[in-house]
Amino acid sequence: MTANSLDCATLQMVMRPPRVAIIFNGEGNWRYWARLALYASTRLWGGRGFVLVPHKAGEVSPEMLHAVRAYDPDYVVSLEATVGVWEQAQPGVLSIPAPEGGATDQLGGTRRSEFIAANSAEVVPSPQAEQAQRRVAEACTPHLSTTPENWIFRRR
Repeated sequence: MTANSLDCATLQMVMRPPRVAIIFNGEGNWRYWARLALYASTRLWGGRGFVLVPHKAGEVSPEMLHAVRAYDPDYVVSLEATVGVWEQAQPGVLSIPAPEGGATDQLGGTRRSEFIAANSAEVVPSPQAEQAQRRVAEACTPHLSTTPENWIFRRR
C-alpha cells in the first residue's frame, strides 16, 4: 500500500457498563459483607465494572481512596443491609431499643427474636456508610444525583 491509497476498516462501538464503587462495612465480619457486596454486584451487568471499598466507622483508608480515585468510578453507592442480614452477619450486634424503656434499654431474648423475625426486611440506616460514601465521592468526583436516595445500591 502506498501513502495515497485508501483502505477500509471496520469500526465497532459498544457500551461499557458504568464503573461503580460499592461501599461496604469493613468491620467485624467483613468477609461476609464483602461477599454480600460481590453478590449484589453480580446481579447487574454480570458484576463487570464494580470495585469494593470497605469502610471502618465511616472512614476509608487513604490507600483505598487513592486506588478508587485511580479506578475513576462513575457512581459511588452504599450497600444496604436489612435487620435480617445484620443478624445473620453479626448476631446480637444490632442494638434494638425497647419501646417501653429508656434510651439505653435494649430488647433481648424472645422479644428480640420476635422483633427480628417481624422486621427482617427493614433496611438498617447506616450514617457511617453514608459518611464513607460521601468521602469517596468527594475524592473521585463521580456523576451523582442531587438526591442521596439515588446514590444507594438497593438489594432486591
